[in-house]
Amino acid sequence: DRRRGKNAEDAEADEAQKFDRLVERKMSHLLPLRMEGEDPKAIEPSTIFHGESELDYRGRSWTAPPAGTDSAEPNDVEDHQCFVPKKCTGRLTGHNKGVHRVRFFPRTGHLLLSAGLEGKCKVWSIAQKKVMRTYIGHSAAVRDVQFSDDGSTFLSASFDR
Repeated sequence: DRRRGKNAEDAEADEAQKFDRLVERKMSHLLPLRMEGEDPKAIEPSTIFHGESELDYRGRSWTAPPAGTDSAEPNDVEDHQCFVPKKCTGRLTGHNKGVHRVRFFPRTGHLLLSAGLEGKCKVWSIAQKKVMRTYIGHSAAVRDVQFSDDGSTFLSASFDR
């Protein structure tokens, strides 16, 4: 590298870029296409609330389970019976493209979190069968979502870089 007149920082940057390209070639089937000279811009994260009010008349958050909803312990199969559904009882429409992953709210399952291929995550009310909040922050399809154990936050993974 000294013969070519490059300094150590340029050599390090070139080596890092070569390594990134190597990793990208190995994972190219999972990543979106990259255009030459592309400089991806981060999307400003935002959220849109679609419900009537973020608090109910008792001051509880919209994420709080409805009254009378029992929380289930993990692996508790003695409390209820499960049946194969016989017919469709409702549809949740709101994503512009397909959905890659859905997750239920921990313990109660009264909310549903969906990962859309348009780069948005949505939280749905199962009882009302409508979207409650949309989270925007990815520039590519969301691959996976997961609630935290207490349901206060969630994590999303996307195909954007």
